[in-house]
Amino acid sequence: MMEFTCNGVVRWGFGFDNPNHAAALFCALLPLLCGFALYNAMETTAGLWGATFVHDRCGISTSDAALTSTLYFGALTVGRFFAGFAAKRWSDRQLIRAGLGISALGMLLTWCSGSAWLAMGGVCLIGLGFAPIYPAMLHATPFYFGAELSQQVMGLEMALAYVGSTFFPPLFGMLAAPRGTSIYPGFLLICLLLAVTATELTDRLFEKRESYGKCS
Repeated sequence: MMEFTCNGVVRWGFGFDNPNHAAALFCALLPLLCGFALYNAMETTAGLWGATFVHDRCGISTSDAALTSTLYFGALTVGRFFAGFAAKRWSDRQLIRAGLGISALGMLLTWCSGSAWLAMGGVCLIGLGFAPIYPAMLHATPFYFGAELSQQVMGLEMALAYVGSTFFPPLFGMLAAPRGTSIYPGFLLICLLLAVTATELTDRLFEKRESYGKCS
C-alpha cells in the first residue's frame, strides 16, 4: 500500500492491489480523468473544426479558412513553449486556470465575431489558452498520488485523453450535421465548463495548497 503524505502527515493510503483501496482511488481519479478526456476533446475538436467554422460563418474561401488551423496550432505550439518558462513562477493550478480563462475568452470571441479576422483571432486565442493546460495537468499527477502511483495513474490519464480526442470530434460532426458548424463555440464552451468543474473538484478532493511543490 502507498501512503501519500503532505508536510509529514499521512493524508491518503491506498493501492491498486487492495479492492477497497482501489475503489477509493477510483473515486479520487474520476474527476481527474474526466478533466483529461474533456481537455483533449476540446483541443482536438477546436483544431479539426476551427477552419470549417470560420469558412461557414464568414463565407471566405477554403484556402483563406485553412489559415485558421495554422494560427490555432501555431498559437498552441508557441504558447506551450512559453508555458515552460511560466511554470517556473506559476503553480500548475494557476497555469490551468489561466489557460482555461484565456481559451474561454477565445470561445466567446468566436461566438460574437462578425468578421473572418475576429473569428480567426478567437480560434487562435483558444489555442493559446490550451497551451499550458495539458502539461500542467500531467505535472500535477505526482502531487495527487505520489511517486509510487503516478506512473500507473498517468497511464490512465493517457487512455482517457485519447478517448476524448477520438470520440468528441466525430460527435461534434454528428451534432453539426443538422444544425451547422455555428454550434462550434457553444460546444466548446460546454466542454470547457465541464472541464472547469472536473479540475476544481479535483482541487477540492485533494485539498490542494497554493503551490503543488509543497507536497510529496
